[in-house]
Order: sequence, then C-alpha cells, then structure tokens
Amino acid sequence: MAIANVIQFEGDPDALVWKSPIEDFNTASQLIVDPTHEAIVIIEGHPEVYGEGRHTIETQNYFGLNAIQRMATGGETPFPCQVYFVNKVHAMDMKWGTREKIVVPDVTYGIMLNLGIRGSLSFVVTDSRKFVEKFTGYRREFRPEEVIDKFRGIISTEVKTSVAQMMIGANIDYVHLAMYLKEIGQILMQPLSQYFEDYGIKLVFFNMETIRSDEDDVAEIKAALSEAAAMRIKAKGAADSRAIQGYDWAAEKKADILKALASNQTNTVIGGGTGDILNGFVGLVNNGMGVGVAMNGGNPAPPANPAAPGTPTPGIPTPAAAAGSPLANMLGAQPVMPSQQPAAPTTPATGHVCPNPQCGQPVQDGWKVCPACGTSLSKPKCPNCGQEVQDGWKVCPACGTPLSKPETCPNCNQPVQDGWKVCPACGTALNQPKPTCPNCSQEVQPGWAACPNCGTKL
Repeated sequence: MAIANVIQFEGDPDALVWKSPIEDFNTASQLIVDPTHEAIVIIEGHPEVYGEGRHTIETQNYFGLNAIQRMATGGETPFPCQVYFVNKVHAMDMKWGTREKIVVPDVTYGIMLNLGIRGSLSFVVTDSRKFVEKFTGYRREFRPEEVIDKFRGIISTEVKTSVAQMMIGANIDYVHLAMYLKEIGQILMQPLSQYFEDYGIKLVFFNMETIRSDEDDVAEIKAALSEAAAMRIKAKGAADSRAIQGYDWAAEKKADILKALASNQTNTVIGGGTGDILNGFVGLVNNGMGVGVAMNGGNPAPPANPAAPGTPTPGIPTPAAAAGSPLANMLGAQPVMPSQQPAAPTTPATGHVCPNPQCGQPVQDGWKVCPACGTSLSKPKCPNCGQEVQDGWKVCPACGTPLSKPETCPNCNQPVQDGWKVCPACGTALNQPKPTCPNCSQEVQPGWAACPNCGTKL
C-alpha cells in the first residue's frame, strides 16, 4: 500500500466514530481535522487526540521509531498508524422508548394500566478518548442509534420509576398525566446525565412525548368517565327540579318517609306499634329535629331549653303534629289548629352558636370547643403579641408580625412557591382541586360515600 501524505475525514457525516482506511504514514504526512471532528491517532498502541486544524505526524512523540528505521527510507520513515475521527456535532431528536409496558394502578378509576412510554433526547460527545475507549471501542464505525440501544435499559428503568411515583405518590390519574410530561422529563435529566457523563457524553435534553395505554384500558376509563358524567347530569337535573318546586333533598326524604308511614298504617295498628311511629312522625314534622329522629327509632334528643313554651316532650306527639298526620286521620283524630305562641329561643341569652354550618348547636361563653361537633371556638391570635386576628389576615395590625405560613409540600414538607404544579424534591402534585359534591358543591373527603350536606351519593 502506498504511503499517504494527507489523512482527513472521508466517511459518513452522521457517524459518531469513523476509522480511516489509510494506515501507512511517514513523518511528512499531514493530518487535517475539520471543525466538527476530533482525531485520535494510535501508533504502536499509544493514542493521541488532535483537534481542529492541520497537523504533521511528529514521530518523536511516539516511542519505537529509531534512527535505523529512518535511514532505511531516506529520512521519510514509513510506519503503521490508525486514525479515528470522532463526531462532535449534537445528535438531535434521537428516539427512545420502553421495551416493555409498565403496569401501574390508576388510583382514581381503580384499574390497572399497561403504559407504553416514548420520547426523544439529544446528546454530544465531550470527551473523545473516554467515549472511544469506554463506550464504542476501536471499531470501524459507530452510529448515534447505537448509543440509544446501549442506554435503553437504563432509560426504561428510570422512566418507569418516575412515572409510577408520579401516578401513585402524587395521586395523578391517566387522564391528567399528559399535563406533567415536561416536569417528568426535567426530573429525569439529573440521573440520566450522570450515566451519560461517565462515558464522555453530555445529555443536552430529554423529552417525554407520549404515554399510551392499551385500548382495553382506555375503553374502561372512557366508560367510567361516561358513567360519572351521567350521574352528575342526573343529580344536577334532580337538584334543579327540586329548586323549581321549592324544596330540597331533605324535604324530599321527609316526604318519602311520610309515604312509607302511610303505606304501612294498617300493619302498624295491628302490630301495636302506633306509639313508636307517632314518635317518629313527630320528629319529622317538628322543626329543628330533622330526618334523623325518625330514623333513630322515634326518640328525639331533648330540646336546648326544656322550659321553653311550645317545645314537644320527648316521646309524646303534640296535638297539632298528631292530629294533622295521615296516621292520625286514619285513627279518627280531628285536626287541631297549632298554637299561636311564639317559638322558644334556641340560644341562651348569654351564649352563642357553633360556627360550624353543619352543627349550629348553642354554646356558652368561655367554651374552647363545641361539645357537639368538636369545632374550635377560640379566636386566632397573633403569635407575637397575642392580639386577636381574623382568618385571612396576612399581617398582625398591632405589631406587624406576618401571620401566613410559607407553603410547603404536603408529602416532604419542603418549601414550594405559588403556581408550582409539582414538588421538585419528591414529585408530589401541588394545588390539586379539592373534590366537591356534584349536587351542592360542598367540599368532601376521599372515601366518603355520600355528601354530608345534601346526601347525594359520591
């Protein structure tokens, strides 16, 4: 083979590593390296890295070339040499995907999902010698797609772990998971960058593009969403109908119980249970007792003020209530006009009522907690000067002490800022809307079977 005077890159421009086929050089040979490559020259096992520009192969930099070799060729010493060109251009939009689907539960819909995840990344070789010696080896050619193949297992493991933590730990369902693709990609950049850096590669960006589930899983979720939407529409229609007719859910339930009493009146008389049902009926029609009395076996709780006029005695129906009921009419009782006496006050003159809208029981001055529902009765105070303050105040008007506490992650207690969707420390979703009743919009807790305000099933 003839001795080459000029060696330069002549391979595929997309290749990451390309080996020159020329291996016979002399001391006058010129190595030309373009701006997009670095050259690694290996002579007798010793590698040397050359950057951009024109370089003369100086044999004094390499051992093993002695004066006898130079004398045999008239001063131009031929010697075997290997030259590898390493591409320094950014490899853009390299596609990656999980080999196997990840199985995770959807906490909202209670089904198991089989998720396939895909995305793209970009990288660039920063240390040519480390990249060739530790990652590619001294091969004739190495392409960018082979980098993805070698890192596919590591990428799949990190992606599966992050997605599972996001769905289970942050309570994010499949329908809303696409909103967090950018955040997941940013979270994965740090661990994956360390893996790439160990082999002389810099990870420029890492994108999550699609998360798809099996068609059967998607169909099951769509069915659940359709059923939930139908229930909401039905509940809203029922609520609108009640509003037009001038009554609410509690009044409707009272009417249902009255119908049940009327339909069972014959069995009640024969069975000797008239007193119990009358007691329950008194609880239904007595203002302030509510539906719960009839459902408690007809034993209403004693009134707040036993001495108040017009208050029914527990277990004994009032004349107006007993005479006006369907059961009393069936027994032959005559209607009695209700007394015109004013209703007894429900709150002592020196007391107050519980601030809980679901309770409203009378409380006394000096009480710290409502005995009926446990709601705190103490007014908030400034932690610095003890001045009474109101809910929602940001600063104490007396001493200027800030009253609002900095927001923290509900999972790891790390400080977070307004507007953040995900905690950067643990990945927990932030500012998630609280669940509400589809009928009356009352805030409810996960796991509740019915709304405590209107009774709508959840």
